[in-house]
Amino acid sequence: MTPAAVLAAAALLTAAFAAPLWGLALTLRQTGPASSMFQLRARRLAYLVLGAPPLFVLTGVTVGLLHPPMTDKTVWVIAWLAVGAYVLAGSNAAPKPIAGSVARWRVIHGATAAAITVYILFHLGNHLLGLIGPDAHAAMMKAGRHVYRSPVIEPVLIGLVLFQAGTGMRLAARWSAAPGNAHRAFQAASGAYLAAFIITHMNSLFAARVVRKLETG
Repeated sequence: MTPAAVLAAAALLTAAFAAPLWGLALTLRQTGPASSMFQLRARRLAYLVLGAPPLFVLTGVTVGLLHPPMTDKTVWVIAWLAVGAYVLAGSNAAPKPIAGSVARWRVIHGATAAAITVYILFHLGNHLLGLIGPDAHAAMMKAGRHVYRSPVIEPVLIGLVLFQAGTGMRLAARWSAAPGNAHRAFQAASGAYLAAFIITHMNSLFAARVVRKLETG
């Protein structure tokens, strides 16, 4: 590669990392109550920007499955233009007061996370075995699949993961409209990113295993 190509690649990679970091910075700055619908929509846009990397993958995989009469990049640009227009259309009127409590949802969300963590720890530990060698990684994965791919455990695990993403988005939507602090904003922002990542990961697994009949490893 020429020096110009290397510099261009580095600049594009920096821009790719800068977008979600910019979204995170905006969420950490906007911790007070939303004074208008425009501000509330802009705040939620920052959460969406934070999840841009996995959402870009989700767009590509979904377009590959549905084969619409346009490329994934075209769909991506149109979608962000539509979201931007939605934010700009926000009025100066104050948002409606938040009604009800999410205390029960928080408890259920936390309990679900605790159950999923057992699988996540095994999953990450399995990946770390790759540092020893591919044979050790494959042996551990094969043993684990007897459990988490069983006809009983796998549907439950998938349901818990999707439920975790759904409740996380519900909580993030509520907290984005309420006054808080940097810790609460970071918690909601990380949840928004993980929700986007989980949905993208599940969609990619569905495309590989169910549609294309590929063995994932």
